[in-house]
Amino acid sequence: MRSEIISQESNQIRLHAEIPADQFQRAVESTVRELSQKANIKGFRKGHIPRKVLEMNYGKQAIYNEALEKVVPQAVQQLVEEYELVLLEEPSFDFKEVTEGEPLSFDIDFEVRPEITLPALEDISVTKPGVSITEEDIDQAIERLLQNAAEGKTVEGKAAEENDTVVVSYTPAEAGEEAEGQTAPIQLNSPQLRQEVRDALIGTSAGDEVLVELDGTEDGQEPKYRFTVNEVQEEIVPELNETTIQQLTNNEASTEAELRELVARKLHEESERRTMESARNEAFEILTERAEIDSIPENKVEQQRKQLEENEKNRLKNEGGMTLEQYLEQKGQSREEYEADLQTNAEAQVRNGFIMDALADSLDIEVLQDDIDSALHGMARRNGLELKKVYEAYRDNEQMLRELVHKLRMHKTMDKVMEVVDIEETPPEEAHSGEEES
Repeated sequence: MRSEIISQESNQIRLHAEIPADQFQRAVESTVRELSQKANIKGFRKGHIPRKVLEMNYGKQAIYNEALEKVVPQAVQQLVEEYELVLLEEPSFDFKEVTEGEPLSFDIDFEVRPEITLPALEDISVTKPGVSITEEDIDQAIERLLQNAAEGKTVEGKAAEENDTVVVSYTPAEAGEEAEGQTAPIQLNSPQLRQEVRDALIGTSAGDEVLVELDGTEDGQEPKYRFTVNEVQEEIVPELNETTIQQLTNNEASTEAELRELVARKLHEESERRTMESARNEAFEILTERAEIDSIPENKVEQQRKQLEENEKNRLKNEGGMTLEQYLEQKGQSREEYEADLQTNAEAQVRNGFIMDALADSLDIEVLQDDIDSALHGMARRNGLELKKVYEAYRDNEQMLRELVHKLRMHKTMDKVMEVVDIEETPPEEAHSGEEES
């Protein structure tokens, strides 16, 4: 096959290609034989239908189109390999007149990844804070474990305090006396609890009724709810003994010494994970900053911009039904400022995505079936899902599977990067301790 570059601008390349006449002719003849075998035309046996009859029934162009489907994909693959192209979209074609006995001549437009110059990974240096776990860190971690295991105990005659839980029944204020209220426990120290409700319930005791007026909703209404306090529960923190330790550690420890050793190890592991993640982020920032890219396709930036905005709208809707306009008003950000930030983020994400893909190619990073299996097993375990259901979800959704494979490839790429870059570990006394662990 003959080919040549006609034009090249930014990430758009137009090639002219010619498939030899005999190769196209063989494809036409193969198509005719296949149609003869499949066609059901009255008066003719399958496999013995003359070409002229097929052309009368299907049209000559339909036969040519079938033949093109045989030769063009192979030609595209050959061109991609010959010119070492990385495609962003499926190519488009401009066929000249298709004539049997003559070479098949056509132009083909490729949208390819921009030219990228990657930095030398060996020249990248990052810092990794050392880890120092103190006895105070261990004490605080054990205290959190005990607090998390605390259980509510009803206290008769107690007035609700900030760290208590109240069990209430509540109904809209306008509901009649016969209306059945909904019952729910309310933790008064919960950061998600509305301040109006917290203020109204603190100081109440079992049997008390309070009327709570909530701040205005989207339609400007200010709904009122009547709360009846059924119980006031005080959280009782368990004592640190052998039984409690076994429960807290799932039988990994039974003495306080073993518990402290286990907690110290977990704090150290988590701190190591956190500091290594910080080093990975630093390496990513340095390599993407040093990489050079000749252009960023505007159509890809626009696609990413739209996707980011759609994701934002869905997040706001799922988290409380707020519209994007309401969110911007709450933030005190104008639509113009939001659009500018969105454009900047989209450009950065597209640019960095191209750089990381090019880096993955240069490092010959591949995602194996074992990688996918491990990821799906992890999803099922973390979310308490049936493994079969997780596999079915990804099997039936090609887009989800592509996104998973891309994510795994990027993760493996950064793993390789961290094997190559220079990592300087700072002394523990200069590092963050495990006290930030929560």
